[in-house]
Amino acid sequence: MMCYLGNKTKLLTFIEKVIDKYKIEGETFADLFAGTGSIGDYFKGKYTVYSNDYMYFSKVISEAKLSNFKTPDFKEFHKKYGVSPFEWLNKKQYKTEKSYFTYNNYTPLADRMYFTEDNTLNIDGMRLDIEELFHEGYISKAEYSYLLASLLD
Repeated sequence: MMCYLGNKTKLLTFIEKVIDKYKIEGETFADLFAGTGSIGDYFKGKYTVYSNDYMYFSKVISEAKLSNFKTPDFKEFHKKYGVSPFEWLNKKQYKTEKSYFTYNNYTPLADRMYFTEDNTLNIDGMRLDIEELFHEGYISKAEYSYLLASLLD
């Protein structure tokens, strides 16, 4: 699970107690400044949750958490490949591509030390594979979000 500066995980029970104490009623919950989506994820079974954040990674993670109540089944993927997408993606051997964004921008090749070149080959390759699997119909939108959030995490 991703830990993010300013996360509100420790506030979950406090927020719930305030709702109960003041008998706040409603069917909708707004998770503003969602970050890693811990608040929305916690309340998703009790309310219709709307999530908001400026950062795109937050959209991906919140979408994955709010559209999945459990790990997806990946039925269409299993039909085609016979394994989980995690197993399939982790077994692949990715090679350098000109279009690999992370590889070209966040490694020592770009005078940055965020990732090793080997790690970015996997990050970029998996990211493009996930996109292709979604567009080819082997994973649903919820499964797509789940895989992207897992890659980010």
